[in-house]
Amino acid sequence: MKRIIFVLAIFAFGIAAGSAEAVSSQDYAALNERIFSHLELLKNKGETARAWAGGVTIGLGALTGAGGLLVISSAASSSDPQMAQSLGYGIVALGALVAVIGIPIIAIPSKSEGTFRKYSAYRGVTGDEIKAKAQKGERDFRDLADVSKRDRILGGGIDTAMGIGYVLYSGSYYGAFLVGTGLAYLLIDLFSLP
Repeated sequence: MKRIIFVLAIFAFGIAAGSAEAVSSQDYAALNERIFSHLELLKNKGETARAWAGGVTIGLGALTGAGGLLVISSAASSSDPQMAQSLGYGIVALGALVAVIGIPIIAIPSKSEGTFRKYSAYRGVTGDEIKAKAQKGERDFRDLADVSKRDRILGGGIDTAMGIGYVLYSGSYYGAFLVGTGLAYLLIDLFSLP
C-alpha cells in the first residue's frame, strides 16, 4: 500500500511539474513575443536615425562643397584671387570629406539593428530553447541599455568639456549652452535608475 501511494505521489508530482513547465514555457513564449516587438521597434528607430544622420551629413558636405565652388567662381573679383581660390578648394575638399563621412553612417547598421537580427535568428522551439531565447533577449536589452548609457556619458562629458573650453577661450554663450547640454546628459544618468 505504501508503494502504491509513493508511486501515485511521484506520478502526481510529475504531472504537476509538467504543467508548471508548460505554464513556464508559455510565459517565456509570451516574453519572447514582447522582446521581439521591442527589439523590432528599436531596430526601426535605429534604421531611421541612421538614414537621417547619414543623409544630413552627406547633405551638409554637398552644401559645403557648393559653397567652396561659389568661392572659387568669385575668386577673380576678390582683392587676392590666389588666396580666394585656395580657400575655395579647401572648402570643396572639406565638403567632400564631410560627405564621405556620411556614407559609412548610412551603410553600417546600428547595434540595435544587429541585436534584432541575431535575436530573430536565434532558435526557440522547445521549452529549453524558448527559455534560453528569453534570457538572451533580456541580456540583449541590458547590453543595449549599457551602450546607450555609455554613449550619453561620453556625449555629456565631451559637450561639457568643449563648452568649458569654448567659454574660457571666447566667453561666448554658445559654450555655456554646450556646458548645459553636457551637464543635462550627465544628470540624467546620475538620477536615472540603474
